[in-house]
Amino acid sequence: MPGPAPVTWPNASADRGYVLYFTGRCGSTHLIDLLAQTGLCGRPDEFFNENFLDGAGAGLNDGDVAGYIHRLVAERSAGRRFGFKVDGLRHRRLCSITDPLAHFPREAFGYVYLTRRNILEQAYSYAHAKRVGVWHRTRDDIGAASAAPVPSGDIGDRALWQEIAYIVAQESHFEGYFAQHALPVERIDYESLSASGSYVVAKVMIAAGRTLDEIEGVGSTLRDRHLRVEYTHAKVRRLLDFEGKFREPLAYVASLRGRRSGDAARQFFRQIAGVDIESV
Repeated sequence: MPGPAPVTWPNASADRGYVLYFTGRCGSTHLIDLLAQTGLCGRPDEFFNENFLDGAGAGLNDGDVAGYIHRLVAERSAGRRFGFKVDGLRHRRLCSITDPLAHFPREAFGYVYLTRRNILEQAYSYAHAKRVGVWHRTRDDIGAASAAPVPSGDIGDRALWQEIAYIVAQESHFEGYFAQHALPVERIDYESLSASGSYVVAKVMIAAGRTLDEIEGVGSTLRDRHLRVEYTHAKVRRLLDFEGKFREPLAYVASLRGRRSGDAARQFFRQIAGVDIESV
């Protein structure tokens, strides 16, 4: 028998929803925590990440995407809203098994795209987290010790270039997807989130269909539970050394951002990082 049809909107649990597209190491975990605190934007998470699927995604790997999404909407909606975040790698995988817009249609969904302006710091954050195993620090889980700097490991040029390639691969996928589907996307970034979290949360809430009256005063109730991972001064020296060594290649990378990458970019990353950004 055929599986269930895509979720209809509005439904018993939610009227509208939103998708937070992101590229990693850009504050998405902090942002969805703030959104959940409002009580007006569901209980978002990275529902299509394999770590989440291991515990909650029964049936998805068997092709029952609609059934999985039905369960998510019933269990993770709040304030008549449903939201989730997805990075470029998982979104590409999701597109290979279903049409996401069949489940999250533009007439009922807002789309938000979270990136980080400083791609070198973003790449370092990825490489460092993989090296030391520290991805997030919170006041609730770790307490005062969470403010202690994380020792910086020796992260080589190749490792940084590989992380830059992975980030550009995600950005390229998303830019192509947005253009292909003429998708209206609200663009936000890590730097704005760090400077004014309440403002960025409000922008996402508006994308999720909340009104200005509903948003008013919400920012004053939010608690910053996530702390920035602090590094030793070795990080600053490492990044300045990298910039000095690769000024022209980094300028080329900067020119790629905000658009779909082509064959020249693919060849560039094959040579400098050993990464095929079209098959990541």
